[in-house]
Amino acid sequence: MSSWLVNLVAVPYGLWIAWVGVQHFRDPSWFEPIVPDAIGNARFWVYASGAFEIVLGIGVALPWFRKEAALGLTMMLIVLYWANLNMWVNDIPLNGRVYENHWHILRGTGQILLILISLWLGGWETGIGSSSQLEISGFCRGRLNDCIYAQSGFSAHEGCTMGKARRATE
Repeated sequence: MSSWLVNLVAVPYGLWIAWVGVQHFRDPSWFEPIVPDAIGNARFWVYASGAFEIVLGIGVALPWFRKEAALGLTMMLIVLYWANLNMWVNDIPLNGRVYENHWHILRGTGQILLILISLWLGGWETGIGSSSQLEISGFCRGRLNDCIYAQSGFSAHEGCTMGKARRATE
């Protein structure tokens, strides 16, 4: 994938995610009604999710942290859909309005699109989990790390200093 295209998508996407995170602090009461009762203390979860959105959004916008931030953002988007599903299943009003099913379906579709964009930005569509190569972040120097990689099925490759270990092809 072309680097300019990734940056063209990543910067506004990441900054938008971060902006949504800021909104969690500016108006937490707007988000609180959809937090599932099962996890308690809605204000805490609104602030926590807002903080993650800010950090991960900025991380996705910056190329140095993009892959890791995109993975974190993907996981966060999956977990946070619980709040939207809670709103749908329990007919929780937002802004004094209970939304019809087609709006919830549209919201779910949007969430899937956000997850797919995050996966694409992180480069996770390129065969992660396949029997070819799996790249992970980590330090590859030193006997301890070589031992850890060897025991986990990973091996450090020559010239690696900060970023990649590869699973041997099977």
